[in-house]
Amino acid sequence: MSELAERPVASAAGAAPISGDIAERWNWYERLRGVGEIVWDEERQAWLVLSHRLAKELGRGEGTTFLSAMAYERDGFLGLDWETYCHYQGGAHRVNILTGEQHSKVHRWWMAAFAPRVLATWREEVIRPVVEAQLDRHVKDGKADLGRLANGIHIRMIAGTVGMPWDDDAWMNRWEDVTTRNQRLKWHMADSDVPQEIIDDALAASEEMRAELLKWVRMHSGGEGDYLISMMWRDFPALFDDFDEEDVLANLKPAFETNSTRAAIRNALYALATHPEIHEDLLSGELEIGRFVEETFRLYSGLGTARIALDDMEFGGVPIRKGEMIVSIVGAVNVDPERFECPHAIDTERAGPRDHFLFNQGPRACPGQNLGRVELEETVMGTLRRMPGLRLDPDAEPPRYHVVGNDARWDPLHALYDNG
Repeated sequence: MSELAERPVASAAGAAPISGDIAERWNWYERLRGVGEIVWDEERQAWLVLSHRLAKELGRGEGTTFLSAMAYERDGFLGLDWETYCHYQGGAHRVNILTGEQHSKVHRWWMAAFAPRVLATWREEVIRPVVEAQLDRHVKDGKADLGRLANGIHIRMIAGTVGMPWDDDAWMNRWEDVTTRNQRLKWHMADSDVPQEIIDDALAASEEMRAELLKWVRMHSGGEGDYLISMMWRDFPALFDDFDEEDVLANLKPAFETNSTRAAIRNALYALATHPEIHEDLLSGELEIGRFVEETFRLYSGLGTARIALDDMEFGGVPIRKGEMIVSIVGAVNVDPERFECPHAIDTERAGPRDHFLFNQGPRACPGQNLGRVELEETVMGTLRRMPGLRLDPDAEPPRYHVVGNDARWDPLHALYDNG
């Protein structure tokens, strides 16, 4: 093993821009790549992976060479002891925490749960009605706040698939506040220190979520219908020994911890508002909506899943110590010029349109990714139909590109459209 002093260090590329012009972010990625494919970040106490090639290797090594940081048992992660951490996450049987064959079984269930038949039902009965209702709320008189539109769609859509009252504004406003407070702690997933006030508030919010979710878990314990909870009640007894309602709760909670999907909706709407030349082709079907969505997933990304080295090794030509964290910088990986020609442009003709890392790849790939795809497709097409001539408002505050925790998003998003 080489000495630590020989490690390529991220600080050689300068500090990461937090927000601003996305070109600043892309330039930083290029400076990092000039240091190496994988570099050491002293502030995070973690390795940063910059290349598409190494990100794939990292994914393939899950469970053998590396383990997801969310499943690596240790005290101090997110400022919590392990028992508190598992409780905060919903329970030790949450898919993100499980390892080995038990994780594989539950992950396979999640991937199969979002089957085409189920998604088709949810598209008609939940997703499209949610999108239309949000458009009714936020699109008026030739103007729209696309950020507010995006923020309300995902959480209401998840609530609808669970069987919660997604169309009750008072209930949803309270629920969105609680879930956001809970999620703030995870913005620090790749940080070495977490402010205590963030920890305390997230734990309090997590308890509020647990109490509310248990009401709905028990309400749907009969297992009838296509609600997500009902599907768990029907299938989980075959997946877990001594199955009980806590197993449902543990795997229901992460459904409301997907800020990345909310950010992805914002990013797709930004791309739509800044590329008017593709509107007609999308509406006519000449341009496949799925290809446009995949390009917005690829182009605007934050961090990926952090992993822990399970042994001393060499990876990407550098020495990795057992227990060290490795984080794919997905925003860099997804614009790696070694993999993507003209990486900073939206190109709907790319080969392998899903070969990006917004949803990760390998055994820890996001199991809800196909649900997210349907959600964005309905949002983009609904917006196009309701907002002809969509464009950014030149007189409003311009959007800036923000990277917060694992998420990257455009904000604010003030838009105009042709009203009548």
